[in-house]
Amino acid sequence: MKNTSIAILLAALFYVPVGMAEEVERIPLDVFPERQEPLNGKTILYEFTDGWGFYLKFENNTLSYQWRRSLQDPDNKDLGFKAGNIPYRARQIGQNLYQLYWHEKELHDTISMIIDLDSMRIYASGIMNYDKDADEIHEVFYTGVINQLIEE
Repeated sequence: MKNTSIAILLAALFYVPVGMAEEVERIPLDVFPERQEPLNGKTILYEFTDGWGFYLKFENNTLSYQWRRSLQDPDNKDLGFKAGNIPYRARQIGQNLYQLYWHEKELHDTISMIIDLDSMRIYASGIMNYDKDADEIHEVFYTGVINQLIEE
């Protein structure tokens, strides 16, 4: 009897009548279909809050990237892409807002990003060296500022 009374009390406390819950705007799934084309032709230069700079280039449904200590590093003029032809998955999830994922199987890295071109921010998470010993695995969870967007 005591357990039944507690269950009834909890149900009453958390009861929300139908129609009283806050409405959530629903975007039809076909508005932003999953595909790579929205990023093709773009090059994004950005820096994470720890100072590391990156170049991401999207073309032919693949990405290339280069990283360096800082985008403003005067001693590092080489803009050649260090890793290239990496297949990726992307989808547009809002106006100027993209979700991005890639997996570098030979490096044992996996990266996910949210790219917000309105706020010029990148949010990245991932695991690098996921097949190594625990002390060699590197987790990524960074925010970055987009310094430049180049559209071809």
